[in-house]
Amino acid sequence: MAYNTRYLLMPWVKVPQLASHLLGRVAQQIAADWQALYGHPVYLLETFIDPERFRGTCYRAANYIYLGLTTGRGKDDQTMRPNRSLKQLWVYPLRRDFRRCLTLAAPELDRGSGPGRSHRPAPPLAPGTLGQASGAELSRTALPGRP
Repeated sequence: MAYNTRYLLMPWVKVPQLASHLLGRVAQQIAADWQALYGHPVYLLETFIDPERFRGTCYRAANYIYLGLTTGRGKDDQTMRPNRSLKQLWVYPLRRDFRRCLTLAAPELDRGSGPGRSHRPAPPLAPGTLGQASGAELSRTALPGRP
């Protein structure tokens, strides 16, 4: 899974459909680039949008899928209490079989791959990493337009 942390086009840039076009180009290229750089594939793109500040229009136009709101606890939550604004979770599968790939690949991911690095399996994702939609829930989620 690849997480898009920032994406901003300045208001004075006036090119029709530029935002969704760029997201589409990234989706076409990222799997090969990720494999070459990190030594393992990426199957799903994700992003979080603060609905109090943004509408997510470009993600909708680029066929990202809205999965719901986070719990407002953040990825490093220690208190199990909301401490930030709720974010919208949007995803874009890069493969039709992304659920199977994520399920099979999780224990095999090697965060230490590359020259001179150890080859240890990555630990499983922490519960709640995706807010209300956990990885297990996502693997069972029926995404519109995708089997």
